[in-house]
Amino acid sequence: KMGVTMLVLLAMAAGPSVAGGSTCQPLLQNVCLYTPGVIRSFNSVSPTECCTACDAQAGCKAWTLNRGPGKCYLKAYVPLTNHTGECVSGICPGCKPSPAPPSPPSPRPPPPPPPSPLPPFPPAPPNAKNVLFIAVDDLRPELGVYGFKHHPPTPNLDVFAKTALRFHRAYVQYSFCCPSRNSFMSGRRPSKTKVWNFHDHFREVGVGADWVSMPGWFKNHGYFVHGMGKLYHPGLPPNDDGNLSWTEPGRYSQQGEVPLVPQLVSGLAAPRHSRPSPTDAEVIAAVDCITGERGGSYCELPEGTPGPDDSLMNAAVESVGILANFALRTGRPFFLGVGFHKPHIPWTIPTRFFNETIEETQLPLHPDVPTDMPPIAWNKGLGHNALDSYADANQYPLHPNQSFPANLTKAMRRGYRAAVSYMDWMTGQVLNALATSGVEDSTVVLFMGDHGYQLGEHNLWCKMTVFELGTRVPFFIRMPGSASQGQSTNALAEAIDVFPTLLDLATGSPVPDYLDGVSLRPVVENASATAKATALSEFVKCYPCCRVPDPAPVGPFPGGNTCLPGGPGGRCTPTDPTDLSEMSTCFGVDRENFDFVGYSLRTDEWRYTEWLHWDNTTLHGDFSRRVALELYDHRTDDGTDPDVSENINLAATADPSLLASLHATLVASFPIV
Repeated sequence: KMGVTMLVLLAMAAGPSVAGGSTCQPLLQNVCLYTPGVIRSFNSVSPTECCTACDAQAGCKAWTLNRGPGKCYLKAYVPLTNHTGECVSGICPGCKPSPAPPSPPSPRPPPPPPPSPLPPFPPAPPNAKNVLFIAVDDLRPELGVYGFKHHPPTPNLDVFAKTALRFHRAYVQYSFCCPSRNSFMSGRRPSKTKVWNFHDHFREVGVGADWVSMPGWFKNHGYFVHGMGKLYHPGLPPNDDGNLSWTEPGRYSQQGEVPLVPQLVSGLAAPRHSRPSPTDAEVIAAVDCITGERGGSYCELPEGTPGPDDSLMNAAVESVGILANFALRTGRPFFLGVGFHKPHIPWTIPTRFFNETIEETQLPLHPDVPTDMPPIAWNKGLGHNALDSYADANQYPLHPNQSFPANLTKAMRRGYRAAVSYMDWMTGQVLNALATSGVEDSTVVLFMGDHGYQLGEHNLWCKMTVFELGTRVPFFIRMPGSASQGQSTNALAEAIDVFPTLLDLATGSPVPDYLDGVSLRPVVENASATAKATALSEFVKCYPCCRVPDPAPVGPFPGGNTCLPGGPGGRCTPTDPTDLSEMSTCFGVDRENFDFVGYSLRTDEWRYTEWLHWDNTTLHGDFSRRVALELYDHRTDDGTDPDVSENINLAATADPSLLASLHATLVASFPIV
């Protein structure tokens, strides 16, 4: 249903909204565009006012007016997905006045101006190394090199692991794309970025408008800095942070764009060109799925059909060659960031990767919620653009004690694993390009996932929790000449350590005191060393007041529900404030209107989590108003089996002195900032 709506939206965007295109009229009634990409929002009840504001706003491509809260959202790009609701939406080219008739062409058009030279580079630190940073969406450490009993084939990461240090206990600060990426790309925790959902970004005035980002730091220190794919979450910060992060200003295509390095050294010029690739929806529309279904969460593509990230991979391979040549000829180091989208849903993957997955996909051994788990800790893991957007899953509304049928669970686990194998193949192509570039021995490589993922364990799907599976990620560092190459470590690490670690390993520069992470150099130099005693994660929750019973049963289960808009700022008034089951992820809620937050502490032996009421003044959890407590034992967990950890909440029977000690550490770890 969503795909059909989007095709209509795009078709209508191709021409003016009315004859002559001279008035501002909505393109779609009762359609809400997907939230990410908001560059400005304001209170309004007028579609004309909203459309006109988009027309006048630089960079605005689409708009949506949510009549529920009475708010207009201006967006930096046209979302690929949407949902029904109390909205009016439009695309800017379809609501702007038609341009004046073109002037007759000049008989002798002037020649195009030569490309502008790049601005002068600041000096790079002596003996600086290049950096290749690869971030993968939705990747959990279910890999053979991590010792998992059941895993997809990942031969390229297996080879890479023999030359890198593998961190077995690395954690993100937030198990959701936008907050996680705003955190590790800026080097600050969510309490500083003020990003907990898809409304905000760290570049907001009063937050981090003058911060130096990770790629921005390398740019300021003499590096040629280029990025492609999903590094920042699209549109947050706006324009992928533009020239504050990248040597070449401007938005970076999701499909990848090769770098332009003209007029620096003869023979280096590479014409800028985007690498458009089919979107998932376009790929699905062009072929029939071997297994799965159009509009479903997974689709096995026929042999010969390109995968959705193919051209991103091709652009990354080409960029490695161009930047390596640039570095060899000029002595100027480079920072290249590559963000692969898969295994993010939908799992629209070529058949050969489905064929490579294990034949009999295993069901989770513990599909039930943990014993004595507080209701607020469970998350449906579904929402706009998540599993309930897809035809094969949305007929089975999940509840804490109601999971998907076994055949669908197996099919989706197989789809995810096929997507992991696809990502592994693409990563291998990029690493092979580096191996033949002539600069491999002078390049630091860091590979990581942006958050964890649940595949039916604990009756949880997707991310959006503070459980081990939601927050733990694969994490590799290859430092040329390091004694730790090919080894593994149990040292705790966090995503916010990426920024300080890369600047330290690549340049030897001191870590700025404005960063919240630490350099992992001690562990890279000695795999048995440690760099920190704890890893921290958090997640906000809101009342799901928008849920109302469906007028008719959905699928085989009665009592489905539909999500309707909340009040101003997305705030909801619960019918029963004591019912904390099926809480929402605060997806469309202003941060002043959150209801709860979970702060989680991972030590060498324990995971300790406190759920607190949210203070909308300090934008912080209130430790004096605790809602629930969780304690999980990891003393015998070697991290190789997702089914053995966090099955029993021990908080009710734990030693009070242990709880007091962990509480004191948690309070000290989450100060109000």
